[in-house]
Parts: sequence; structure tokens; C-alpha cells
Amino acid sequence: MLFYLSQFRDLSGAFNLFQYITFRAGGAALSALLISLLIGPRMIEALRKHKIGQVQRTDGPASHMGKQGTPTMGGLLIFATVVISTLLWMRPDNRFTWTLMAVVLALAAIGFWDDFLKLTRRSSAGVSSFGKFAVQVGTALGVVFYLAGWPPNWQFVTSINIPYGKELYLDLGPAYFVLAALMIVGSSNAVNLTDGLDGLAIGATLIAAAAFTALSYVSGHSIFANYLDLAFLAGAGELTIFCGAMVGAS
Repeated sequence: MLFYLSQFRDLSGAFNLFQYITFRAGGAALSALLISLLIGPRMIEALRKHKIGQVQRTDGPASHMGKQGTPTMGGLLIFATVVISTLLWMRPDNRFTWTLMAVVLALAAIGFWDDFLKLTRRSSAGVSSFGKFAVQVGTALGVVFYLAGWPPNWQFVTSINIPYGKELYLDLGPAYFVLAALMIVGSSNAVNLTDGLDGLAIGATLIAAAAFTALSYVSGHSIFANYLDLAFLAGAGELTIFCGAMVGAS
């Protein structure tokens, strides 16, 4: 919670930096990278030592069988570094960041349980498709309705902002909740589908995280949002911290 150091700016001008999102986003990215470099090799070695390796599906491409035994649960490393870095640099009174952290925790939990079952059963069959889907849909709907139920940004609850459209909005009504939930569930499954080959999913994640780092900052900055004719979402700029941590972890 390094944000609170900004309260001591009267003692030193250096503490004033901690109130700026750009500084804290950079700090989150750098700390995530350093944490990954520090604990990553030790974690991989521990996974090898305890024989916690990938269990490949026998009905997949033959070229994928080379991954058999590759240390799995690498998502734990990414999850830990992102969460630790975000907690260090975020502003604690921002609900958007906490909401995003809740989504990550829920989806990481089902992913961990899936890997755990595969390892203990020594089989590629983990959590049932219905179980995974139920957790994903439940999490997505919970988040969407939570964000729609409390201010700020009441006027944007069910609307989509058309970029550079001079304040052009498309109000989807109830269909927005379906679309928003579909985006969360679809993104979660897209990561699993993309992770068919080593490093492929994290490469795509890095690009997406970098894009969202810029978008969240601009959307939460009244001057930039107004200049680019984007919807200004009060508080959304704090999501830059999480996205920066994701970039560093990737």
C-alpha cells in the first residue's frame, strides 16, 4: 500500500510521486518483473523436484506430447506476482481494482483446482466442463451486476462508447449484461485455448495487458478522455496499476 506514502509529501517531495498513477503503474510493472525473476527459478525447481508436471491429452497432436512432464501450475507464479505487485502499488479505496482482483482470484481458483485434480489423478481430466463454466458464468454475472448497481458512471451502465464518435453511445439495455458476461467468460476460455503451446498464451496476454494499460489510463483521465472523445470513467485510471503489474509479470 505504497500509495499512502504520498501523505508524507510535506517531509519530502519524493513522496509526492506515489500519488501519480503513471509512477505507480511503472512501479507495479517493475516489481512484478523482479518478483518473477526472484521466485520463478525456485518455483520451477520445486515443481520439478516434486514431479508436478503436465499431463497431456492422448487425443491431441503428437507434437504436443513433448510437453509431457513439463512443470505445470505456472499460472501460480503469474497470479502471485500480479497480486503482490498490485497490492503494493494500488490505491486501496478504489473499487474497480478490488473487483478485478476478485475476478482474478475466482478464475485462478478454478484453474488451480483443475490442475490439482489432473495431477492427483494423473489424468488429463480435471474439473468438469460444467463446473468450470458454472464458476466462470457466476463470477462474470456477479461482477457485471455489481458494477451496474453502484455509482459512479450511472450514465454508462448499459451503454457502449463508440470511439472518436463525438460522444456517440449505443445503449444495449439488458443485452449489455449478456455481452459483458460473455466477454469475461470468453476471455477466460481464450487463455486456456491459446495455451496449447509453451509461451503462446503469455505472449498474447502481454500484448493485451499493454493495450489495456493505455486504455484504462486514458479512460480514467478526464483531460485525455475528453480530448479523444472517450467516455470518462472516474476511478478507472487505477486499473492501470493492475495492468502494469500484468505486463511486468508476463
